[in-house]
Amino acid sequence: ATLLRKPIKESKFFKSVQNFSGGQKQSSATEIKMLLKKNAHKIHILLADDNVMNQKVALRMLKSLEYTDVDVANNGAEVLEMFSKKFYHVVLMDMEMPILDGCQATTELRRRFTGTCIHIISMTANAFPEDWLRCYNSGMCRSLPKPVTHSSLHSELEFASGVISGVVECTQCCPKPT
Repeated sequence: ATLLRKPIKESKFFKSVQNFSGGQKQSSATEIKMLLKKNAHKIHILLADDNVMNQKVALRMLKSLEYTDVDVANNGAEVLEMFSKKFYHVVLMDMEMPILDGCQATTELRRRFTGTCIHIISMTANAFPEDWLRCYNSGMCRSLPKPVTHSSLHSELEFASGVISGVVECTQCCPKPT
């Protein structure tokens, strides 16, 4: 297995996928992208944001990227409630929400699902290093600064697809049980 260190460049990601084939026919970057895009409908995504406009924008972007299995939570408490009914591979988590904020909800998800691969991405306007550190320490794996761009969301979801499919290792997203 290949270990990729964050941040991951697209070229290294695709090279590791090609190496992953273990001597079989090497896939081109285009073939790999098509495979990840084809599997987009299999990824369960939870969008957690209390701002209705942010929800609409993110949902429109996700739909344009062909991610169709997307649910919305308005706060951290709803995130935990929704996880009790359905498993999500990816959570796009706002940092500041009422009732339970994104960091509190992430900490609780990691406690409840110890050792389970959940790709939690913070989406926040708080772009200072100490904000990212707080997100990381709570168990989030990656961060998207707001306003989120189409290309940055696409890159993060491609990375998440690689992690979920086991092509890329991410110990923050998929902690090994101790």
